[in-house]
Amino acid sequence: MKKSIYHGWFIVLTCMVIMAFVFAPRINLVGVFVQPLSESFGVSRTAVTLMMTIGTIVTMLGALFVAGKLFQKVKIKKVMTVAIVLEIIAFIGYALAPNIYVIYFFAVIGGFNGVCLTSIPISILINSWFGPKLRGRAMGIAMLGSGLGSMILNPVMGFIIQEFSWRWGYALIAVLNLIVTLPLILFTIANSPAEKNLEQIGQVENTGTSAVNGLSFKQARHTSIFWIMAFAFILYSAVSTIFNANGAAYYTDIGFTPIFAASLISFSSAALLVGKLILGEICDRTNAFTGAAIASMVMFFGVVLILVTSNIPSMGIPSAIVFGLGNALPTVTIPLLTAEMFGNLDYGQIVSKLNVASSFGAALGPILGSSFYDMTGSYSSAWYIVLFLMAGMTIITLIGKTMTQQNERSRTN
Repeated sequence: MKKSIYHGWFIVLTCMVIMAFVFAPRINLVGVFVQPLSESFGVSRTAVTLMMTIGTIVTMLGALFVAGKLFQKVKIKKVMTVAIVLEIIAFIGYALAPNIYVIYFFAVIGGFNGVCLTSIPISILINSWFGPKLRGRAMGIAMLGSGLGSMILNPVMGFIIQEFSWRWGYALIAVLNLIVTLPLILFTIANSPAEKNLEQIGQVENTGTSAVNGLSFKQARHTSIFWIMAFAFILYSAVSTIFNANGAAYYTDIGFTPIFAASLISFSSAALLVGKLILGEICDRTNAFTGAAIASMVMFFGVVLILVTSNIPSMGIPSAIVFGLGNALPTVTIPLLTAEMFGNLDYGQIVSKLNVASSFGAALGPILGSSFYDMTGSYSSAWYIVLFLMAGMTIITLIGKTMTQQNERSRTN
């Protein structure tokens, strides 16, 4: 008898689409819209990237005060359904916005939708449907949606903006979510395997790891590693969003055409797809800390190449590809590191609170990059700051790995 496909993989597919059509437009595609919105509304680039900062601040506050309790009390499917409808309305609002302040208003709505649609519910779903042996792979596949969306939509948006208007770009994103994302959420999302009369797959035999175990949020927040890694997560996301929000504008400033600059971001997104799959496998085969450290070092080398590109244009494609490979770091490893550090006893609460740190970093990154541009007329100083931050986050990640191993030995003894 032919075995049917495990329902959890359909959920992974839906999560991948959400990352492609919700997360990517709000994070990975911002850079394509920076120049046209700045020129259309007569505002600075910092004022435009503020839309991303506003959204991520709202996401941060929602993760801090709402997400944990919301997903405990309301089924994820209901939350995600309402959120995707509001997200469609928000993108229509962007397309019709008469000024930057209306953009900011819909950025607030989009920021809260981010809490209800992307990293937090996706990590909760995958943690519920997949055990340790498959969790990294499932997370990698789900999260590669942001790279897939960016790879496909960046050149498409670049073409639409150049030939028509940035408004048509946002309208297209609204349509995609209406005809693709909404139906997938309605037909696939379920909180746990039990709702489908199934069992979790990917469990580790004879170790007891499939049982509910770990720390409560109250216990976790009193550990030093919670705060050390929260700081690391700030750096992970800040470094990522500096490039996401300013990369296309940087490549244009150093002499590339807008379409080729958008294509470079597309190359980076294609590399991000591969990076997420590879990083998920590394985390499954070793551990999430090792994966995070490797990704950090790859990103560091990518930023070095980005700086070199201003003098050697032929390094444009290699810089985008190498950075893209490492840029899998925040979306793949943060939920996996959380499970590795604190278990699944109170996973939803803990991951939602640690996502506050990630959201803060995501809010900081775009403003940091564009502010350096507005002050100096160049992004070069921003990239040097990124190198410094990346060195710090790699060191902190290795410290976190050592502390986690020590804690595990203490519990064993």
